[in-house]
Amino acid sequence: MGAAHAGGGGRGNPAHQHGSRRDSAGFDIELTRSVSEAVGVPVIASGGVGTVEHFAEGILAGGASAVLAASVFHFGDLTVRQVKEHMRSRGIVVRL
Repeated sequence: MGAAHAGGGGRGNPAHQHGSRRDSAGFDIELTRSVSEAVGVPVIASGGVGTVEHFAEGILAGGASAVLAASVFHFGDLTVRQVKEHMRSRGIVVRL
């Protein structure tokens, strides 16, 4: 099923990009941007985060409505506060 079809129906359900990127090289920005432009529902970028900048890139360059990660928090590489402070410094509205 294509991204445009998955986002159809006006239900407002998030289209989820959950790739196999376990290399901490960041979100697949090209894929995230393509999906964001193709569907009319929020897109959540997921998979591949390794730095605080990757979170900002998912929103600013990828056009995602939200970003998520797990491993960087589970293993103590980053804190939620570090990520939110960085995103705020890049002009992204977040609650601290």
